[in-house]
Amino acid sequence: MWPTRPPAPDVAAQYRASGAWRDRPLGRYLKRAAAAWPDALAVVDGERRLTFADIEREATALAAALHTRGIGRDDVVSFQLPNCAEAVVLFQAVMKVGAVANPIVPIYRGHELRFILGQARSKIAFIPGDYRGFDYPELYESLHAELPEVRDVVVVGGGGSKGATSWEEFLGAAGPDPAATVRALPEPDPDQVCLLLYTSGTTAAPKGALHSHNTLVFENFSVIEQFGLNERDVIFNPSPVTHVTGVNCALILPFVVGAPVVLHDRWDPKQALQQIAADRVSFMIFSTPFLTELLGAAEAAGVTTPTIRYIVCGGADIPDELPPRHGTARRGDRMYGATEGPS
Repeated sequence: MWPTRPPAPDVAAQYRASGAWRDRPLGRYLKRAAAAWPDALAVVDGERRLTFADIEREATALAAALHTRGIGRDDVVSFQLPNCAEAVVLFQAVMKVGAVANPIVPIYRGHELRFILGQARSKIAFIPGDYRGFDYPELYESLHAELPEVRDVVVVGGGGSKGATSWEEFLGAAGPDPAATVRALPEPDPDQVCLLLYTSGTTAAPKGALHSHNTLVFENFSVIEQFGLNERDVIFNPSPVTHVTGVNCALILPFVVGAPVVLHDRWDPKQALQQIAADRVSFMIFSTPFLTELLGAAEAAGVTTPTIRYIVCGGADIPDELPPRHGTARRGDRMYGATEGPS
C-alpha cells in the first residue's frame, strides 16, 4: 500500500487554507476540459491531432480495460514510452482508475528496469515495439522470470509478440460500455499517491519520488499563475514524457489549463522551429541547450516566432542576450527544480 496520509494536520490545513491544495483529483480536469471544449485541439503528435473529447473517450476505454485486468487503487502502471499520444491517453487512464503512474525513460535497459520495476512492484508495463532500433518486447521478455509481478506487457505501435499484448488487443478488454465501467469506480482521494517517478540515480540507485493528486495540481496551477496561461496558449513539449518536465507539460498541464500540447519526440531544432511556427506555440519548458539550438536554427533561417510568450529553461543558466537578440520570445525565464519539487 502506497502512503496516502497528508503531512501533519496543521501543515495540510495551511496548504488547503492557502488554496495550494485544491482537493481535486487530476481526472476531473480532463473531464472538465472535454465538457468545456470537446472539439478543441488537445494533443498534436505528428500528423495526429486529438481533441479533448478524443482524449476523454480513449482514456475512458483504456481505464476500463485496466480495470478489467485488475488494475486499481495503488497498483503501479509503468510505461517506457516516447513522446506520443498514447502516453497522454495512458496517463489519464491511470488517473481514472486511481492507480499509480510510473514513467520510465526509454534509454533504460535491464539493469535499471530490474531495480525500478522490482521495487515499484509494477503490475503492468506499456512499452514501444521497435523504437530507435531497439527491441523492447525482447528486453521485457528476457526480464520476465525476474519480475513475476509484471503480469502484462502491452506494446504500443507494434503487434503483440514475445509474451506481450498489442495496444489494440488490450483495448479490446474495455467491454461494451467503458464509460459505465469507469463511472462506477470510486474517485481517487486527492491525497493519494498517483505518480512514482524515479530520479536519475547519478550517485546511487535511483530514488522513487512520490506525488499525490494535490501536489501535482498545485505544481501545474503554480505554472499557470506564474505565466498567466489560458486556453488560448499552445504548449510545446520536447522533454521526455517520462521526465518530470514532460509529465507536467504534456500529460497534465494541457488538461488543467485547457490548452493543446504539441509533442516533439526526437529533438531536431529545425523541425522544432517548424512545429512552433505552424502551430503558433506560445509556451515551453525545456533545458537550456534546446534553447541555444532553437535560437541558432531561427537565426540561420531568418525566422521569428512572435507567438511565443515564454521560454522557460532549467538545467543551466540562460545567457541574458539570447531571446532579445533573436526576437524569438517576449521573455525567457530560468527555472530551478527537481523530481520531488518540479519548479
